[in-house]
Amino acid sequence: MAPDRTPMWGRGQILPPEFRGEEFRDWETYHLSAPPEGYRWVRVERGAYRVKQEDGYIAEAVFGLPTD
Repeated sequence: MAPDRTPMWGRGQILPPEFRGEEFRDWETYHLSAPPEGYRWVRVERGAYRVKQEDGYIAEAVFGLPTD
């Protein structure tokens, strides 16, 4: 996806299944809070989303992470 077309969702929304992919395990490096049981961090472009595993509910969204 082009940089100017980065998708963004906010707290309380549902992250679409196609963006839930792999768990973002490097959350500590970016000073993100530990996900509670039943949640995990996923990364989409320069955003990180703490989502509920069962339905993709976004509990927290962080934007502007550096690119790898």
